[in-house]
Amino acid sequence: MIMNAFRNLVPLLVLCIGTVQAQPKPGDYILGDFSNRGIFSINRVTGVVSTVATGFTTGFINWVVMDYNNSDMVAVSGTKYGALSRVSRTGTIITIATVPGNTSPNGIEVDEDGTYVVSGTDSANLSILVRITSGGVVSSVLPRAPNYLNNVIIDRDDGDYMLALFNTGLLLKMDRSSLAHTTLTSGMGNVSAVDFDPRTGNYVVSSFTPGRCFIIDRTGAIVKSFSLFYDQAVKVDDEVGTLHAAGFNGAGEYSMTGVAIKTFGPHSPRQWTSLDVYGSRKVSGFGPAAAGTTYTLHFSFPQSGPGAQYIGALSLTGQHPGIPMAGGRRVNLVPDDLTFLMLRMGDLPGLTSGFVGTLGVQANALATIHLPKFTPPGLRFFASAVAINMGMPGGLDVANTWAFTTR
Repeated sequence: MIMNAFRNLVPLLVLCIGTVQAQPKPGDYILGDFSNRGIFSINRVTGVVSTVATGFTTGFINWVVMDYNNSDMVAVSGTKYGALSRVSRTGTIITIATVPGNTSPNGIEVDEDGTYVVSGTDSANLSILVRITSGGVVSSVLPRAPNYLNNVIIDRDDGDYMLALFNTGLLLKMDRSSLAHTTLTSGMGNVSAVDFDPRTGNYVVSSFTPGRCFIIDRTGAIVKSFSLFYDQAVKVDDEVGTLHAAGFNGAGEYSMTGVAIKTFGPHSPRQWTSLDVYGSRKVSGFGPAAAGTTYTLHFSFPQSGPGAQYIGALSLTGQHPGIPMAGGRRVNLVPDDLTFLMLRMGDLPGLTSGFVGTLGVQANALATIHLPKFTPPGLRFFASAVAINMGMPGGLDVANTWAFTTR
């Protein structure tokens, strides 16, 4: 009787296990899927693919990135009247806004002020850039770029927008202030994505025709090009300087010369369209960044956990080449007088707060920067942080760099 009961229980257990939504862990890949209208994760130790969220009614997932809080994800989906959605770690989907203009949203970037910039094309393949607040308000439609706009990122050195154009093989640079755009690089085939390398200031572009990766310097010159099998999306690892890439049948990590470090796949029938690393947005920020206001930074170290001590710092100089750390990692800040002053004093009375402390119950903390009324516009701040974690090389958990410009 006991054996019969066990046999009857096994199919039920299998069914339950198959429907459980897996929660991604820090370091996992999170990927959008063209064929299954969902977000999935890949455990980079075991290679196991798990479901994070499915059931997007607007269509397949074109792009997914970590949200400001480093716990949720934000994704764009659909082909016409697509949507911007927030997805929790447990798989709950909340629609933030419908992307206007009969638009197929292809890319998304979290901007310095706390809004989202969505790139895409309308039914006539005309490019569109839309700014959407976290509350779902379409606050502005930016000037149109040339046709077939695929992906958008922020140049973390100067805050300008970088636009990747499918079909035309162009990489454009759009000035944040004037919103005028210029062609930086051309001739790269069907460009699928672009990312920024904080160690060098270069741009990394993927193109699925001819299936290559292009490294482009700040003058627009192609300084390196190599074959890339997974050619739909690229993500630069801020900490160790490697390249993560995903394509229609797999994903992997590569050196910046194209040498495969570890690959996962094939994953048929999965068709990966985008990739980010879960828990990698350890520093983010929001606020108007205007004179007389307060700008807020969000620190998040999920691998270090609640109660871990952390310290943050600012630089007015830049982020590369940065500060070498144990394990081949790097804090992407160029230390200057402001950096050293904060490292000695912690917070600067009347100017900063929360740059030294212990992480809260969600392994996060908030820091603020008070911008005096005499703060000039155009001042660019670079912020990063570390947390104490004796399980990591050198006992430190290293964060990305976040930057913003005063208005």
